Amino acid sequence: MPKPAFPADNPHTKEKEALGRALFFDARLSGTGQMACASCHDAELGWGDGRAVSFGHGFQPLPRNAPSILNAAFKTSFFW
Repeated sequence: MPKPAFPADNPHTKEKEALGRALFFDARLSGTGQMACASCHDAELGWGDGRAVSFGHGFQPLPRNAPSILNAAFKTSFFW
C-alpha cells in the first residue's frame, strides 16, 4: 500500500500522531468515561471487535459490529 496522502495545509507530524494515539486509547472522552475507540477497534482482532454485533455503553447490543479500521486512511466514507 502507498503511504496515505496528507493535506498540504495539515501535514503529518510525530506530535499529531502521538496525540491521535493518546486520544484513541483514552476512555475519558466517551459519554460515560468507560469506552475508548480501542474498546471496539482492537489491534489483536484486526482492528475490529471480532463480534457479530458490537456492544455500546452499558453493554447494550448495537445493530452492527465494529468494522476494522485497518487502512482507514484510504477510505472515503464511514457509516457514522
